[in-house]
Amino acid sequence: MKHHSQELFELCTDTKSIPRRRARSVSPSAARTNQRRGLDQSSNSLRPKSGGGDELWDPWPDGDFERLLTWEEVLRTDNLSEHWACQPGGGDKRGSESALAWSQGKKTRRVCLGVITCDEPTCEVVTRPQTRRAGIMGQLNASCLCGSQLKHIDCGVTSVLYSFKGGVYYIHKGIHHHPKQTHILHLSRDERTRFEQIVFENPAAGPAALIAGRNSITGTRESVSTISTVLLNQDRVKAELQALRGKSTRNFVDDFAEFQKNHPGYVLYSQFEAVTVVVVQTQFMVSQLVTDFIEDEAVNGIVSDAAHGFWYSSKDLLIISSTYSALLACWVPGLMTYANGGSAEHYRLHFLVLFNSMADECEKHGREVNDELFGNVVDFSEAERVGFTQAFIMFWTNREDSRSQAELEDAAGALLKGCQQHYQSQVTRVKKISGVIDPAKADNFQSRALALLLVLDMDTFKQKVASLLRDYPKTKPWLEWWLRDSHAQMLFPPFQKMKTGLFQAMPNSTNAEEAMHAKLYATVGKRYNLMEGLLCLQVFMESFQLRAAGRSVGAPIRYGAAKSWQTNLQIHGRTHPERAPRSHRSKSRKNDGRPPDTSRQLLRTHSKSRDKQQASKEDLDSDSDNSLDSNISNHPLSSRPSYPCIDQTSNASRILTTQRDGFRKNLRATRIIKDISSADGVFGWLGRAFRLLLHKMPPEETYLARTFFEAQIIDLRFCSGTSGGPMHWQIPRQPHPKCHFQLDVKLSAQYKGDLAAWFRDLIRVNKEATSKTYCWRTLDAQVLCDGSPNFITLYLGIPVMLIVEFGDVLHHDNKWNIPKHIRPLTKEAEEQHSLVYDVVGLAFCDPTPKLAHFITRYSLDGKRVYHYDDLSHGGYAQLLKNATVKSHLVGNLHDIPAPGGFNVHGVVYRLRGGSDAQNFFAEHQIAAAERLHHVHVERDLQSPSSIPIISLSRAAVAAVDPDNLIWLKNPATTQNIEYEQVPIEDPLVLQASGNEEESLSTSKIKKPLELDDGESEASDYTFDCRCGALGNGHEVAGGQKTIRCDLCENWSHIACQRGGRASNLHPKAAFYCDGCSTQESKAPPTRKSSRKATTKKKTTPLYTRLIAGKGALARLGKYWYPVRLIQSYDTVSLPASARNRVRWRVVWWRGCRFPSSLGSPPGDVEQGDLVDELWQDQAKRREIRLGEWIHSWDTPREEDLIQNFMSAEVSKELDDILLPHIASLQKLLDSPDLNQYGAEAYPVIDYILRSKKKPDGVGAYSILFCGDISSHEYAKIARWFSENVPGASGQVEKWLGGMPLVHAFTLVVAHRKASDFEKRIEARNEEWNDSMLLKMAWADLMISYPTNSFVADVDLECLTALEARMFEDSEEAGPAGNQQWGLDAGQHHRRWNVYVGIPDEWVSAHQEKPPGGKNT
Repeated sequence: MKHHSQELFELCTDTKSIPRRRARSVSPSAARTNQRRGLDQSSNSLRPKSGGGDELWDPWPDGDFERLLTWEEVLRTDNLSEHWACQPGGGDKRGSESALAWSQGKKTRRVCLGVITCDEPTCEVVTRPQTRRAGIMGQLNASCLCGSQLKHIDCGVTSVLYSFKGGVYYIHKGIHHHPKQTHILHLSRDERTRFEQIVFENPAAGPAALIAGRNSITGTRESVSTISTVLLNQDRVKAELQALRGKSTRNFVDDFAEFQKNHPGYVLYSQFEAVTVVVVQTQFMVSQLVTDFIEDEAVNGIVSDAAHGFWYSSKDLLIISSTYSALLACWVPGLMTYANGGSAEHYRLHFLVLFNSMADECEKHGREVNDELFGNVVDFSEAERVGFTQAFIMFWTNREDSRSQAELEDAAGALLKGCQQHYQSQVTRVKKISGVIDPAKADNFQSRALALLLVLDMDTFKQKVASLLRDYPKTKPWLEWWLRDSHAQMLFPPFQKMKTGLFQAMPNSTNAEEAMHAKLYATVGKRYNLMEGLLCLQVFMESFQLRAAGRSVGAPIRYGAAKSWQTNLQIHGRTHPERAPRSHRSKSRKNDGRPPDTSRQLLRTHSKSRDKQQASKEDLDSDSDNSLDSNISNHPLSSRPSYPCIDQTSNASRILTTQRDGFRKNLRATRIIKDISSADGVFGWLGRAFRLLLHKMPPEETYLARTFFEAQIIDLRFCSGTSGGPMHWQIPRQPHPKCHFQLDVKLSAQYKGDLAAWFRDLIRVNKEATSKTYCWRTLDAQVLCDGSPNFITLYLGIPVMLIVEFGDVLHHDNKWNIPKHIRPLTKEAEEQHSLVYDVVGLAFCDPTPKLAHFITRYSLDGKRVYHYDDLSHGGYAQLLKNATVKSHLVGNLHDIPAPGGFNVHGVVYRLRGGSDAQNFFAEHQIAAAERLHHVHVERDLQSPSSIPIISLSRAAVAAVDPDNLIWLKNPATTQNIEYEQVPIEDPLVLQASGNEEESLSTSKIKKPLELDDGESEASDYTFDCRCGALGNGHEVAGGQKTIRCDLCENWSHIACQRGGRASNLHPKAAFYCDGCSTQESKAPPTRKSSRKATTKKKTTPLYTRLIAGKGALARLGKYWYPVRLIQSYDTVSLPASARNRVRWRVVWWRGCRFPSSLGSPPGDVEQGDLVDELWQDQAKRREIRLGEWIHSWDTPREEDLIQNFMSAEVSKELDDILLPHIASLQKLLDSPDLNQYGAEAYPVIDYILRSKKKPDGVGAYSILFCGDISSHEYAKIARWFSENVPGASGQVEKWLGGMPLVHAFTLVVAHRKASDFEKRIEARNEEWNDSMLLKMAWADLMISYPTNSFVADVDLECLTALEARMFEDSEEAGPAGNQQWGLDAGQHHRRWNVYVGIPDEWVSAHQEKPPGGKNT
């Protein structure tokens, strides 16, 4: 008699279900629900369908039935995967998978958890519930996408599976009286097969390309999203891709054995150890290694190099040795090696196989094997050279050669020729380093360095090298590297050991091998794993073999000459005729039909290096344009007679006297001094000379020279205004100079003689304002304003030479102390930017009223001290023996040893960092003035001689019309700007900038906060923003502009809407918040242009592209950082021509890594300091230097942290806290019996026992509490638990979110908050012990709840959208997408490589992945 299981086996080919009992009727309420949701009662089918079309298994099992499936069928159905949300459960432990009868098999259960729907009849969203009850409760606490209340429809339909030797017996009980969820998880076997087929046909396509579909020659597109809705998720496609690519290595040993079986003789040698190599060669390849000598071309020998991009791993190399084929008239590979690194051992194995292969081929044809056969052209890699030498020695040693090892080593060195292209590239690189090579002499250095390749005798070579080092001493380390014996013998003729005939017959570079790499990539692609790559290499070699076979029978393999590039070189001077020289390309773009209209033509701006080269070519002895002499060349002083320099043989005293008196006469003639013999300060004339220059010459021509001696300051005045009148400010249009500083006895007492403290306080920006008696608004001695005036002096720039004069030095209270150094800012600024003053010298004065004689004491190097006294000692300075800076230049005024009859009059300091330190200080001061006093300074960083422009950037102020400045005699010529406060509008009213014809105050208001009748602004209005702001809008809106949803009528921030979609909406346009709309298509369609499409880029003004809610880059110092635009203001007082002065409220990206010297970034930024992603704008992108920040793709999402806890950071703190408790944690994990534990030592167990909590299907107790432990900390603790608790990594489901991990939370909280808990216990006069500590930690976990996980990270969202446009490399992005940021401006902050890790979907398939990307 047959067992019923055997009868079922006979029916296994029948895929129909076996009914057990009649299906239950659907209740009226369920029928109405099904009808509302579109359920078909007959077929029970509901969108979305899996799309699998699998008749073997329905992933939506329903009704009462039984099925028997073989293991093959189970595998085809992906273990009978279901789309229903099921809670897995175990059965009894008596069954076994090896049982013969299904009834004795291993029993498992699946319980349907139902679905989550909302109470809105028109909503079609059906949510998949989570498997844990706590997760479901969290889902229900949120609102539906339509804003309605969610509810859980429980199901409870159960499936029972019996796994036994013959397969799986499946029993389904019950009908699902609920709709199908709109989110499915699984792919069927057929769907997965279709997906894998598309991936294999498109191996280079990323997730985005696979979803978008691929183009075929017929124009059709095939997308993986048509397979199943599961594959609409780009992250899911990425995960499937990673899993699929990982399959190729799961059975690598079997695959490799099968590969060798199918391709006999292809793999010559393989080694899978720490040094792994696989050497391949076809018979055609070995036949090309030994060829006849070609006398008329330098194409003999072997060229060897390594390709770095062929294999999937960036550290793996493809080493290729190629020879020239006369038949094909090109270079062909002779041997190729996969290497998992580039060590000498890798190269040794490659070259040893190469030598043996060539020797076998020679012996096969009866040819002699000699050293010259192995001549190689290589680069200067030490590993390659050593590997070649070791292989050469081993080869001849195995053949019992009579030469010693030293002789073989010398012979190997004589077979290597270095790549001259590498040397030439290095020469070009070094000549561009202006700190090493003077730009004016760069061409001279290049020609002389390249000439070393042509020198034949050693004496001449040494002379040229010595001459080169004498003229360019900073190149010594570079030249020494090239002159090492191992390098020089491969490159320079006087050192070469290779036979001259062989050296000249071989190529001069490895360019042939570089071209081979490009040809390889173009033929078969790149980034392969080992097995796929070996197959592709074979295909690549077969292409050469097929062409050789065709060529041997006369078939043409190309049109035209074989080496057209050589003809192009002779005719055009370059291998590609279309690649014109840069100067030729520039001239060809010139249009004679238009006037000068570029910044270079109009402003005549040039780079420093170009100016320097031009100046040197015109007159090497003349001064630079930036020198002081050139700036006063047109001054009346320059017309006076000049005097020759002192000649050693002439009367020095007489010449000095003549020069001194002549200079004084010039000063008197120009009224800089009153009389030649008048008593004046030693530096007083300098400031007056600069002031005279300002009257005689344009300020821009002397600005750079003046800043060498002058500080740049501004006086900010502000007054509270007359009662009822507006507050007003006065500020200069440009900073005014201060040449030197005079200190008195009063200041000495105030600062206790501390000169450094006085200077730091002088330049401090955050100082209190000084009050005045009367406002500056006076007319004819009548005060027009009775407000309270104040003023602040701000120093925006400091001089390179700081000059300080002391007052009455004979006064006993004048106790100034002269320090050796003065640090204007911080020690860090001193170390990084050399922002520190060093004492240079002292000026001494004879106090006799009628004499006014000055002498000086100075030090040039900070060590030796010199004394100079006019005509004494023949006019020469004298070295003071045993004098130091400390003993003769610094100290108290009265203690410094002075010459007889003289006293210290002044001191001179020099800024160590020069103009660079000046610029850094200016950036620091300008940023601080903007942040603290709303003083905006506009500087042209490209033109150092341009004078800064000052303005006031305070909100709700407007510049006063000069015609209204009635208290001034001539308002049109005033150098100051006055501002007045203007009425400010309701901050909740939305404003937008107008167009070019309108003023910026023109308002396009979109849904302002209009209050209903009887409702005041103090009344509440519902605010619910996706950023998490919830409650009364007056309290939580934060002063931002808001907008109301037309559906739910809740208010939210405009700046929090995706992509700025709520900004500048048409007044009649509808707006739906994210909670009411998942599609932006609900907004009114925009009008389409009737113009035809064009390839020309449409340029839209920047001010129209900057909108609230969009990401942008903001300038801070000289770098640009990402921000989210919140709202603009200050539009009322500005004309349309001043758009760059519109101010934006911004939120800086939290991952910005600002330089510490800049302090906190400002909350407001002028529009002139903002740019967007500069889409398709290559020129602008090249001018932007990016500051460092954490990329969006490197920023963990909250929802991913806990799930991917193994990627969390390792914390040493957790080792200190939890390692002593490993035994107790393991005990909680392994022993589920709670009664054996003490409740005092385990508060979590006490909670479980008191709450009578039941374990779940795997025997774990799910605990929701995690206190104020953030998601990041949660993930860190989970990783520690998995890596340190024995057995934890294999049973994550038992502790993640369960009792053992929560006890670890308790221990962490107890440790971190122990001192706080102890204070609480002492305040209650209770006993303090470890048990009490754990109880308080557990209580802290229970009363602190995690934040709402459904709050959107609007800043991260905004940054992701911004970076996607900034770094997209595609045809649409154009040349601007090809890593253009900062190429003309310089290095990014801290030499940051901004392109590391760019997601695959941002780079088109035809583009090469940036170095350091995620696939490297």
